[in-house]
Amino acid sequence: MAELGLASSIIAVIQLVAAVTTQAYNYGLKFKNAKEDLNEVNQELGHVGQALERLKILAERTAKSGRPLDTLPALLALVVEDPLAKCNQALMDLMTELTPASGVRARLSQRAKWAWRKDKVEKSLQSIVKQKVAFLELLSVDQIGQDKRYYRVAVSNRP
Repeated sequence: MAELGLASSIIAVIQLVAAVTTQAYNYGLKFKNAKEDLNEVNQELGHVGQALERLKILAERTAKSGRPLDTLPALLALVVEDPLAKCNQALMDLMTELTPASGVRARLSQRAKWAWRKDKVEKSLQSIVKQKVAFLELLSVDQIGQDKRYYRVAVSNRP
């Protein structure tokens, strides 16, 4: 049953990725000097979302099959090392930086401070990219395990 909880956690982070992507896009529309930087942010968030979707599918498949998490190192590492929580925190930090201020004076001040905010956005993005790399590594470990299982089945079925 831990697999279902894991799939739910992955879905929550995917939803947060979507919310931050929308926030970054809207921020880029309001503050033209930030648009190019935020296009890069959105591109990276898209890659993170894709990796999380693949992990979600893996977790759901595992839950349906009834296999325990121990059989898939990728899912077990998600629980033990908890890159989801780290990614979630970095996404929340990024969301905070991209939340526009209310009021005309505050928005003008925010526009002038983009260079300062850009550093914080880049720091959050670096943390998100680090977790994306961890997700992709976990997926590759799972793929290697699947290839070995396929090879064993193929070899054992030889005449």
